[in-house]
Amino acid sequence: MDLKIAAITLVQNATLLTCNQSDFGLIPELSIENWSINSF
Repeated sequence: MDLKIAAITLVQNATLLTCNQSDFGLIPELSIENWSINSF
């Protein structure tokens, strides 16, 4: 299912919001953000 989500995100030229950076981070050119990380 992760690959399907990544493929849809890439086709839409979008940014994926996820806490699962370990898996999605392996996909080249996939733009991901994790909003659960505090940046204070």
